[in-house]
Amino acid sequence: MSHAIYTEERAVKINFSFYFSIAIFITGTILGSLVQYYSYFPVLIGSSLLLLLIRDSELIRNLNKLSTEGKISFTPKRSIQIRKSRNGLIFFTTIIFLPLFLAFLLPVPINLTSALGLVFSWPLSTIEEAILIKEVEKRNKKRIYAFTEWIEVIDGMYIKEYGYVLKD
Repeated sequence: MSHAIYTEERAVKINFSFYFSIAIFITGTILGSLVQYYSYFPVLIGSSLLLLLIRDSELIRNLNKLSTEGKISFTPKRSIQIRKSRNGLIFFTTIIFLPLFLAFLLPVPINLTSALGLVFSWPLSTIEEAILIKEVEKRNKKRIYAFTEWIEVIDGMYIKEYGYVLKD
């Protein structure tokens, strides 16, 4: 049985989605504060932080290890991947359908701004993610690279290991 191992590395950097998220976030903030700001901002900030924790939980939990060792790596395990995908599916489905249910539960200005807060939490979490990455790079004076190590076996390719590494 023959196999080969490939390592793919890419710099974690700010791209077009960051700037697009800023434009969307500014538009949403203007809309939300025109209607009712005191129900918009708590929902927006809370859901964007929760979304950031779900999207980048592995990086956030291992920031100290990344700073001291310079590398964090994860081996994909089926049970962990199933749990992560189930949690993500529940959360993202909630973000999509909760604004629809809020229309029946709350008065119009509150449900409108709460729905806007939930919808615009995704762009804000993208902005928070870029700020987090830039802060880690500034503290360590190195760039963060995401890596994936693939193993090719006769019947297909599988992820052997993935994670983040700090390099000059």
